[in-house]
Amino acid sequence: MIKSITFLVLSVCLATIAPAQMSTNFWYFGLNAGLDFSGGNPVFIGGSALNTNEGTAVVSDSITGTLHFYTDGMTVWDRTHTAMPNGTGLTGHSSSCQSAIILPRPATPNRYYIFCTPLQGSATGVTYSEVDMTLNGGDGDVLGANKNTFLFGPSTEQITAVKHCNGSDYWIISHQFGNNNFYAYQVTSAAVLGPVISAVGGAFTGGGTTGQLKASPDGKRLAVCTNFQQLEQYYDFDNTTGIVSNAVTLPTGWAYGCSFSPDNSRLYIGEILSKNVFQFDMTQPTPALINASMTLVGTDIFTATQGCLQLGRNGRLYCARWGNPFLNEIPNPNLLAPACGWNVAGVSWGGNLSQLGLPNFPQSDFAAGPPCLPLAVELLEFNADWDNEGNVQLNWLTATEEDLDFFTIERSVNGETYEDVHSQQALGNSNSNNGYDAIDINPPTGDLLYRLRMVDLDGDVELSKVVHLSRGPVGITIGLYPNPVNDVIYLESNSDEGQMIIVQLFDITGKLQLQEAVYVQQGFFRAEVPLYLLSPGFYIAKLANPETGEVLLQQKVQKL
Repeated sequence: MIKSITFLVLSVCLATIAPAQMSTNFWYFGLNAGLDFSGGNPVFIGGSALNTNEGTAVVSDSITGTLHFYTDGMTVWDRTHTAMPNGTGLTGHSSSCQSAIILPRPATPNRYYIFCTPLQGSATGVTYSEVDMTLNGGDGDVLGANKNTFLFGPSTEQITAVKHCNGSDYWIISHQFGNNNFYAYQVTSAAVLGPVISAVGGAFTGGGTTGQLKASPDGKRLAVCTNFQQLEQYYDFDNTTGIVSNAVTLPTGWAYGCSFSPDNSRLYIGEILSKNVFQFDMTQPTPALINASMTLVGTDIFTATQGCLQLGRNGRLYCARWGNPFLNEIPNPNLLAPACGWNVAGVSWGGNLSQLGLPNFPQSDFAAGPPCLPLAVELLEFNADWDNEGNVQLNWLTATEEDLDFFTIERSVNGETYEDVHSQQALGNSNSNNGYDAIDINPPTGDLLYRLRMVDLDGDVELSKVVHLSRGPVGITIGLYPNPVNDVIYLESNSDEGQMIIVQLFDITGKLQLQEAVYVQQGFFRAEVPLYLLSPGFYIAKLANPETGEVLLQQKVQKL
């Protein structure tokens, strides 16, 4: 049952997704710079009326690839590079990182939404306007009745979009200024619905609102850069419900640009000042292993600063270079570094200059497949958490079940092999919500991975997303301070028994720079760890039990 449904929908969705990339055929950005991807690889084109330092958005016909219109978030220019009659006065800003993004209005030919973000922290907030391409002799115009419709504020400069799991609607996702609230709106053929508000991760304040926010092409993850705040994180995103969850902080700093690979397996982070681009392997089973996979892809030694990262419809990844007539290029972003490649000035032209920004597109336009594959069971949620007795409580909720037989909870400690810890009969057939729960008694310490195996009456199997939990040895709390630090960092612990701890510090390339063995005494204990020999910069501190290998603490540390 499950497999037959999956294959049927897959064949339909693949046929409709591939042409959508034609909507990203033209790029306009920077100081009158333009690129045409009609031949596969980009070639320079002139005529652009756009002159801006940061965010832009462009849309082309999804079938033919011909240009429709483009914007800097304030003015909308048609395909003749003329401002639309009602195309001025939008609420974006020339210094907003992602000042605009354009979405087709679902199931509504010739209609598009332009969503805009203001300068960081502005009460103007996120707004949207609607373009009707049948107006102005077929060159399009902004509808006055739907111009600058307010969604929320104050907002950051970050905004991204991705397909809804239903394959028709979109999610538009942005962030509130001054807190940790993500706002997700469902864009349907009838209306912009929402918001779904998720309070997760670090608060975005001050200069922390000026980097990119990106969804993975499959709509399962988000990543964000906060530049001056030096807080780069990735999250899980549910493209059925719009909920953002499970924030993980990355060991990078001063980052502005980010992008997932087309197959969602890699995450790229570009640091604006160091001009380094790093890759993270998102197929690793735990956040700690993902962070440990951080690999330097390349450094641009010829540019003062580098900006946005953006996928092209040729499957390559491009990086903006401030004040230069070229872009850096990662030719094979699906591959692990260094096989992914790094071409300084991989795309070059004469004259018109790139700045920090590149066009902001719905990231599902670069997806290799449909946004979701249907199951014989519609799983709304699957959660795991510790209880007060050291056990793991698991619960899940289904909306519909069709010929479903049973569930099995699977647990892994390494992300490679899973063992069954609990099986439970399913209701079988239902069109209403059904809740289930289970308990894993006295599980091992360290990193734990749980997933739900769902089996129907035909024996077909589907797996849920993986839920990650982590717990150090019972009876010890441990921390490092101060951070940032000058020459000495202090290890503080409170332990039921004495034990040896290994303290390691890795630089941003993953190279071990310091290792100390500290015997933690029973009860409250403090020890000095000297950092005199380390150069100023950012490091990943890792504290582990050498006997069990269990990681007790991992955090980013700044050496002044």
